[in-house]
Amino acid sequence: MLEKVLVDKGSLRAVAWTKPDLQNKNVYLYRDGRFDPADQNPSFKNRVDLQDRQMKDGDVSLILKDVMINDAGKYECSVTQKKDLSPFTTTITLDLRINADSTSGNTTNMTAHLRQHHPSAKTSGSRQKQQARMLQTLLESFRQPLAHDSPHGDLICLICC
Repeated sequence: MLEKVLVDKGSLRAVAWTKPDLQNKNVYLYRDGRFDPADQNPSFKNRVDLQDRQMKDGDVSLILKDVMINDAGKYECSVTQKKDLSPFTTTITLDLRINADSTSGNTTNMTAHLRQHHPSAKTSGSRQKQQARMLQTLLESFRQPLAHDSPHGDLICLICC
């Protein structure tokens, strides 16, 4: 399990999970205090959710279910908060790779790997040092590649921002 990097829910403006290689990039969008499905890419409908919808502990980890080969690629999580009068955004980029094994009956064995993590931050305002520490903690948690084998094609991507 990845070490969680938490956000201050009280100052949370938006959480956007995106997949940059898609025309409609939005995987999951939380804004105005709720999930906003209006601009969600249809291929992720009913397959993604936050680890904790209430974000009680500031956890904005994403759960991806029913993983398909097309889910492979880069994912970005942007968290926008408003502290003091200056908003800041942190963007973390992850690379999800999926290998499909041979099909046995109606079950396809899939292996999903999160690897080559390249966190990058775009911060402004008075919280740059805090965000740099958060990203360093996240980078340390990504030192080991993650692998999850699932005979059902389910993957819980505890991808934390």
